[in-house]
Amino acid sequence: MTRSDKSSGNTTNKGKRAKKENDNNVTGIKNIKPSAATIRYEAIMNVINIMTQNPDVFGVKLAVIENEDRSRFTVLIDDKNVCRVITEKTLLGMITKYLMTGWNGVSGRFTLKACDASEVMLGYMWIGEAAHFETVKPVGQFGKTELCWARLEWTLRKGDTPTFDELFGRMSDPEVVKAWIGSLFHHNSDRSQYLWIVSEGGDGKSSLSEVIVKALGVGATSSTIPRDSDQFWASTLVGKRFVTFPDAGKVKFVTSDVFKSYTGDSYQRVEYKGQTPVMMKLVPKFMFLSNKSPEIGRSQADKRRAIIVELDKSVTYMSTNKYNELLWNEAKHFLHDCLETYNRLSPEHEKLPVNEAVAGVVESLIEDGEESYDVIYDRHFKDLREHIAGCKNEVEAGGKKWDFQAFCVKNGFYVEAKIMASVYKEEYLKTRGEQKDYGIYLHRKYQTAKKIVRINGVSTKVYLGIQVHL
Repeated sequence: MTRSDKSSGNTTNKGKRAKKENDNNVTGIKNIKPSAATIRYEAIMNVINIMTQNPDVFGVKLAVIENEDRSRFTVLIDDKNVCRVITEKTLLGMITKYLMTGWNGVSGRFTLKACDASEVMLGYMWIGEAAHFETVKPVGQFGKTELCWARLEWTLRKGDTPTFDELFGRMSDPEVVKAWIGSLFHHNSDRSQYLWIVSEGGDGKSSLSEVIVKALGVGATSSTIPRDSDQFWASTLVGKRFVTFPDAGKVKFVTSDVFKSYTGDSYQRVEYKGQTPVMMKLVPKFMFLSNKSPEIGRSQADKRRAIIVELDKSVTYMSTNKYNELLWNEAKHFLHDCLETYNRLSPEHEKLPVNEAVAGVVESLIEDGEESYDVIYDRHFKDLREHIAGCKNEVEAGGKKWDFQAFCVKNGFYVEAKIMASVYKEEYLKTRGEQKDYGIYLHRKYQTAKKIVRINGVSTKVYLGIQVHL
């Protein structure tokens, strides 16, 4: 072969390569093998489309709920329109299981990660319309179609309730308890009021709680009072309307800032294990069962929040199973009575009124608390003569400088905040709510005030106005 022949051959080969490259450019992305991430994203999105458009496949429908602040979260809706919040982890498990069955001709194991589901869900949540949180009822009536967190399995109707009548006949305020239970069905009812039933035991209060839990199904739960460090407890309250504590031993829990926040209208930080925390509104109402009365705050707001009802022991004995069966057979009539009682006592969804017996219990608990605070005060502040006699502090307040004795004569004795902190620790006033209540007690009884003054040239927080026996 001559040089010219070789040159002609090279030209031919170059032309073939150029044509092939041009064909690839024309076909474009079709000839590019998709990455594993692209396959995962498309597969997940396809399954989500099935979950939103064809609920028969999974037996539930995927939907989005929007809060007042425009934030959103996802729920599964069953054939009765009952909502259940779904986490990324649960969603991932459902999608993985479905894909491994060989959906749409694709088979094999998919390496799905939580971030895959999270990424797709973040995109999905902002596509299309979302149901508003306020439209999801706490408890739905049987046969209705509105969205709800729980639905009754029968229609409420008027009827005889001899077993419930006997049980409530032993309560110090049966009307307010019925109304409180009836308030579970109203989204706008006041959630700050909690119900605390006190009795020795073996009197039916646990059976009452179990009947309500059974009637509300997924919208109710039995719980234990959480530890202060339990950041996951809020996730157990999502979608729950009725939360009961069968053995409430921590009598100070109702005064804690944590509990007050859960019974307020503000958004709560909800964290599932291994998931990104989200802000959500919770809707639970709380019932406590105990053989001890709670320790409540001293403010008027704390008094209005407490419904403390005493329950006498039954004079007859019946097995728990038989008793529960009788209550359940009367449940649809009893709940009908509770709903009517609530509508009568709180037509505008205001706080429920209590009778004199319950009001007296609350007042007596406040007086008992005052007595315990008197003991704390006497132990730490009634005799400070040695401290006063040897104190050489120079106090600056209101633009004037005083020696310690002259300042105290003019303004009342003071205790530094760091000393008060040691009092809190010694007296087990650990929560902010308990410390705030003690501060209210000091202000009301001794006209104390928390201020900042300069002591020996250093700005110091003090409790001003402590009364001392000299």
